[in-house]
Amino acid sequence: MDSATVEHRSVLLKETVDFLSVREGGFYLDATLGGGGHASAILERGGCVLGIERDPQALTVAQSRVGKNVCFQAVLGNFKNLKELSHSSGYKVFDGIVFDLGLSSFQLKTPGRGFSYSLSEPLDMRASPDLTLTAADIVNGFTKDRLYEIFIKFGEERLSSRLADLIEKRRVLNKIESTGDLYEIIGCLAPKEEDRRKIASRVFQALRIYLNNELDNLKEALPRALEMLRIGGSLVVISFHSIEDRLVKNFFVERARVGKGMILTKRPVRPQVIELRRNPSSRSARLRALKKI
Repeated sequence: MDSATVEHRSVLLKETVDFLSVREGGFYLDATLGGGGHASAILERGGCVLGIERDPQALTVAQSRVGKNVCFQAVLGNFKNLKELSHSSGYKVFDGIVFDLGLSSFQLKTPGRGFSYSLSEPLDMRASPDLTLTAADIVNGFTKDRLYEIFIKFGEERLSSRLADLIEKRRVLNKIESTGDLYEIIGCLAPKEEDRRKIASRVFQALRIYLNNELDNLKEALPRALEMLRIGGSLVVISFHSIEDRLVKNFFVERARVGKGMILTKRPVRPQVIELRRNPSSRSARLRALKKI
């Protein structure tokens, strides 16, 4: 399957551009360009967009989707370096910045990426080819105790100890090379398919977050993003699990406490029923917004 043919639906799209208060001629940063959904919506409202994407395949898809547009610029890089990437692209300040922290549809569905347990393929999970370590390297080379720490910290999986033990025993017999291999091991913990999928979601999430250093990147990026916002500009963050959401919430609360921001979302905004029916994968999305003051 060609990644460019996979349909991508950005979650909470209208809510995002509404909180950004997109205006004609304004400058906006899409720090996680992905499939280009949020960038396209901003452009449709007359804004200009700089998009940052660390995944070369995703960048190509987004550029193809947006097409030639004088108000759109895209750059390959990690959003933790958003200040440097923005400056080198000619942007000094933004009217709004958005982070959509979820995986895009083509990352999940394009064969060979190893992000999803629904496809049996090499256990990779790298968001950028610049990374040398893969998820297979982790499950085959890390100690049982370290695997436990990854699963419990980044996946909040209560069966982390048992899973780490099973992985250690299995890899002595055969190397764990594919997503199918790992899913089969998870099946030993949960015979029922529904329970197996829930555990697999948390375990695959944990490996992906650790491998791509997602939380540390976000911790570095958020203060830099707020710094690059003009007074009155909005920072919008969409997260997909409680660990990220807590990190964002705590950052917003702290900035509001010291008078640098005003929280626009007392509670995280969740997808409405209509969106959930159209895009079931949006069910775990949480949007938080902060205005710089």
